[in-house]
Amino acid sequence: MTVIDDQRLGVQLEEPGGIDRLQHQTWRLLDPATIPENLTPLEQETRSNCLDYFRQLDQLVRDLVELAGDESQVFMVSDHGFGPSNEIFYVNALLEKN
Repeated sequence: MTVIDDQRLGVQLEEPGGIDRLQHQTWRLLDPATIPENLTPLEQETRSNCLDYFRQLDQLVRDLVELAGDESQVFMVSDHGFGPSNEIFYVNALLEKN
């Protein structure tokens, strides 16, 4: 993660992709609608580690918001949300056709 201190901006926090990669690889273990009935020990450990990672990130955001203070405006943005996916979109195929 990168924290940039700037007079005009305040603080900018960037997450370089760990959350995205983690969720792509483990979504079926995180979404209550897709969790398998009988998780293997490895799946149980993976799920536990993922949830712990998200708790740590939540705490980091909480600490930064507290540090910013009541007078600050805090914005969180994302390039997309997350959910189950059963399809793959190949942008190169679309561009080639058009």
